[in-house]
Amino acid sequence: MSARSPGWVTFGVVAVGAPGGPTPRTGTVTTSDNGCVTLDTPAPVTDLPRGFPPETEGPRRASGNPIVRFTTNQGDLRVDLDRSIAPCNVQNFVDLAGADSFDGTTCHRLSTTAGLPIIQCGDPTGTGTGGPGFTVKDEFPRDYPPATGYADAVTYPRGVIAMAGSTTPNSAGGQFFVTYGDAAITPRFSVIGRASNETLAVIEKVAAGGNDDGLAPGDGRPNITLTIQTSRLG
Repeated sequence: MSARSPGWVTFGVVAVGAPGGPTPRTGTVTTSDNGCVTLDTPAPVTDLPRGFPPETEGPRRASGNPIVRFTTNQGDLRVDLDRSIAPCNVQNFVDLAGADSFDGTTCHRLSTTAGLPIIQCGDPTGTGTGGPGFTVKDEFPRDYPPATGYADAVTYPRGVIAMAGSTTPNSAGGQFFVTYGDAAITPRFSVIGRASNETLAVIEKVAAGGNDDGLAPGDGRPNITLTIQTSRLG
């Protein structure tokens, strides 16, 4: 079987397994002193508050485990981030959360298909094509085992939080996904940490409600709405 991909997708148009979405717009490539690379796109796709590319925020630590907490309409979420595995993507997520960029956003994609138990969030437009106005260089996982029965895929274990992007390299900006079961995914999505057991309980409650099959059978917009209300660090 082909590996599945939690990419930027347009509901009802692009089929799972061949995720589409916008090709990142041309812009200025910037490299910070510590090696974090961003592509600054011409303008944010939303007027909501947004974070800032890593190079504007000063030195980045390559270690440490910041915590981000979300309140949602379905219960509280907590993610434990790990700078040692993806320092630039972790800092980007921290910046976005600190700037309230996730507040008011609704998780726009839920997959309940075999091999792809994920929920995808963080898009200010709610369409699967939005972002903060810049993208961050990929920091791929390197130690996940091959996924049995799926070509070119590895197993992203239950409880992983990772950045979502298109099939274009270095296209992740603000969208992220959480695996609520072991998932067979091509290893081109930067893992930034783990979701707490309480977080997974909330996601599993949403997953139990299914989706509208807008992308494919078992893949589409969640029937139970999950909206991030507030974000805080620590």
